[in-house]
Formats: sequence, C-alpha cells, structure tokens
Amino acid sequence: MLPLSAQAGGSQLVVPKTVFVGDTAEVRVVLHSRIDFLADGPERGEWILPADSLPFPAENDDFSLKDARLLCDGAAHSIVLTIVPWRTGALEIPSLDVAAALGADAAPFEVVFQPVEVSSILPPDGTAGLRPPAAPLLVPGTVYAVYGLAVLLIAAAALLFKLAGSRAALVSAVRRRRFLRKCARNARAARKALRTLKKGASRIDDAEFCGTLVRILRNYSSVRFGRDFSAVTAPELPGVFDEAFGGLLDGAALERTEALQRMFLRADYVRFARNSIDSRREPREQYAAALHGGERDGLIASAEEFIRGFEGGGADA
Repeated sequence: MLPLSAQAGGSQLVVPKTVFVGDTAEVRVVLHSRIDFLADGPERGEWILPADSLPFPAENDDFSLKDARLLCDGAAHSIVLTIVPWRTGALEIPSLDVAAALGADAAPFEVVFQPVEVSSILPPDGTAGLRPPAAPLLVPGTVYAVYGLAVLLIAAAALLFKLAGSRAALVSAVRRRRFLRKCARNARAARKALRTLKKGASRIDDAEFCGTLVRILRNYSSVRFGRDFSAVTAPELPGVFDEAFGGLLDGAALERTEALQRMFLRADYVRFARNSIDSRREPREQYAAALHGGERDGLIASAEEFIRGFEGGGADA
C-alpha cells in the first residue's frame, strides 16, 4: 500500500491560516490522484465519512472532530476535516483510509495529514507590568503656559493629521480607481479571448485548445493578482494564491482557485499524456489524453465562471 500524503501527492490547506486553541478550523487535502473505487459513481458529489469509521475518536484529548467529508469534482478529490483543537503546538492528525471509511471493497487508499500548528490565546509567560507614572515636576507659575502650549500642539497635530489623511485618502482613491479600470480591461480581454477560442475550437485539436485555454487564464491571473503565473504549475497554485491573499483566502475564493487547479490538471494531462502508458489504459474514455463530449464547452464555462467570481464582487487580492 502506498500512502498518498500531502507532501507527496496532495496540497494541504488550513483555514484560517492561524489556528488558536478552541477555534473551528478546516483542514483540506486536495488529492492529485484519481480514486479508482469511485470511478463508477457520479463525477461530482460529497460523501460524509462516518465518525465511527475513522481511525481516531471524534472526541479526544488533542481535538474534536465536527465532520469529515470527501468532495469529488470530476477527476479531482478533496478530503475535508472540520476540527476544534484543544492543545497548542503541532497537532498530529492520524492518517485515514478513505476506502475503509466509505466501506468500499477496494485496496486501501491512505491519506496522511501534515501537522497543524495551533497557537495559544494567552500572552507568553514573564510579561512585565509597567510602573505607574511619577508625578510631574513643575516650576511654580508655569502651569498655564504648559497647558496653553499643549493646546497649540494638539491643534497643530490635528490639522496636520487631517491634511495628511485627506491626501492619503485621495491618493488611495485614485490608485483604487486605476486598479479597478485595469482589472475591468483585463477581464474583458480574457472573456473576448475565450469567445474567440470557443468559435474557433472546431479548427484545432484538443492539445492546442487546452494550451490556449491555460495561456488565457495565466495572462488574466497575472494581471488580476499581481503575480507571474506564466510558469506556475498546477500543484503550486494553492500556495501562490495563499501568498497573493496574505493567508486570508475565504471559502468562496478557495473554491474558485481549486476549480482553476482542476482545469490546469486536466489541460496538462491532455497536452502531455498523449501516447503515454496511462493514456492507453482502459476504459479509454476515462484515460485517453483527449477531451470528450461537451468537455470543451465545460472548460470554457468554468474559465468564465472563474473570472466572473473575482470580478463580480469577490475578495480582492
């Protein structure tokens, strides 16, 4: 049995990025390998992994498990655990056998989790307290002069802060407007390129179609998120987006980035797996390095939805 670990075959994400004792956290492992014993099931769906089928109790000294799920979207699969940690430090989550948890009559399919770092909500030990301030020493007769000077200084500081704040707000508004115009032009260009690709799809093969689709999405993402996506591979996408959002990727944005990763994985397989051993496996409609049915329209629709999600009021990077 070869375990599929987050280091070797999957990408692990923890939301929120900083987890405190008693917080609810979501540990998600995106698998980059097809689960063969689900091949006959629906392409998309969600399966609840029963607590009594897992190799660890739902309530233990280290954490409480709220739920465990298997999410499937075509060839992509994700294991999602919702937990509440009770101890600080590196939280070790035992590995689990997905096949056994689902009660499938199949070879073991083990998922290994990376340790989750849990922080304490208490301040560190040894924090020193401040001594009370000593009474001021004033020369007799200078109290009113000191008070007057203080009032003048406060008024001058307030005026300076107001002017600085107004200027900063104006500069920020101008930059924001320029950024929005740039994003709008970028989104229009990407949508136009997708429409052109859809119209001319019948004149190109699957590999060229996938290459053009990936190039359009790379160009759009580079401008929209301020990162160079020209050489980012599919397994690297979660880390790049996590950095672009400063670790504040919300649930909706996370779903969109996972959809982009699935499109990249599918396109790369069609482009580079031609004539490979995998592409000759049976059934051919599952493993052939070619798009089938209405998959071209589906990929373009997914790309348009990815763009619409970030341009229609989603989180800004």
